[in-house]
Amino acid sequence: MKIASVKPLNDGIDRADAETLWKDIEGFAAYSFNRSHTVEYALVSYQAMYLKTYYPVEFYAAALSIMKEDRLLGIIRDAKEAGIEVSMPDINVSTDRFEIATSARLVIPFQRIKGISDKATKAILEARKAGPFKDKADFIARVEKRTVNVRVQDALDRVGAFARVEPGQLPANDPARVKDQIELLPGLIAAHVPITREMHRDKLTKAAIAEVVDEYRANHGPAASEVDGHPVKPFFGKDADAMIISDAPGSEEDSHGLMGFSNSTGSVIEVMAEVNLSRDNFYWTALIKRPKRGKQVSPEEIATYLPYLKREIEILKPPVIVLLGSQAVRTFIPNFKGKASDAAGDVVYSEEYDANFVIGFSPGEIWHDPEKQTNMNRVFATVAELLV
Repeated sequence: MKIASVKPLNDGIDRADAETLWKDIEGFAAYSFNRSHTVEYALVSYQAMYLKTYYPVEFYAAALSIMKEDRLLGIIRDAKEAGIEVSMPDINVSTDRFEIATSARLVIPFQRIKGISDKATKAILEARKAGPFKDKADFIARVEKRTVNVRVQDALDRVGAFARVEPGQLPANDPARVKDQIELLPGLIAAHVPITREMHRDKLTKAAIAEVVDEYRANHGPAASEVDGHPVKPFFGKDADAMIISDAPGSEEDSHGLMGFSNSTGSVIEVMAEVNLSRDNFYWTALIKRPKRGKQVSPEEIATYLPYLKREIEILKPPVIVLLGSQAVRTFIPNFKGKASDAAGDVVYSEEYDANFVIGFSPGEIWHDPEKQTNMNRVFATVAELLV
């Protein structure tokens, strides 16, 4: 069977007029699409602000329930500024959602604890129908043990879920619990693991750092096969309490032969002063010891210098390490997602280094976007808090 050819239908308009009309339609479509979205976003923003103003605890409960993990800390900080506390899971209060305990307090759900499933949560809630749990022994006696097994019980105990019913236990918000809570409640803990030691900065330490510097300069300086200038030396502040790691030295730092001295770091020095810190409070180094050769630091460059950097960290044992570059962030926090500047001031505890990493970004970004100065302020406000 033959299929008859179909001629395109038109109203007789000639090609030139049709093309002119199409361009007009296309131009309007680009404008009207953006405008319609602007109206929709404005409406959603208005509704969200209304709820946040008049129903704040309900607003934050909903926001914490639907947002991705990497946005939760920001919401929790915002809630705290609004006078709303986000409490640790509680064996007699928590449910399968962020529970509104009072007009100023939310309680984290059971299943937000790593290793506790929806099924385990349902089993706990089913057992609790008979009444509040009197203590941990009562809890264990009443729950279905195949679902709420020893591993689940241990996770509940470590985050402080039994603290209110077990006399003598540390309170759920005790600093000694923070390390476990960060591990078991990812994205939900704004508190920091307390690290009481001071960074090493005695004569022996400085001598050991000098040996590392001499070694990488000997291996990668003009005397080595790769002749492209001297690697840039770290700056060791006389009162150094913390370490700063940037991605790579800039051209001015390369000219000075010393980290931390460039026009782009001026904004950082100003921020330090606002929180009673100075350049002398830091040991300033970089992921690699030379200016990067392209837009990004290459894996080969990182592989060359990372062993030296790890030795610097091992010698100094800094309790606080500020990551002032997106590649420094991703090197030491491999599962980090998003833009470093958006997470500025967030703290990630490292078991490997027993240190609090403070997420920052390259100071050079402020030159292109001055509004990011606020983000940098947040970075060093956090540092000052950690060093108290």
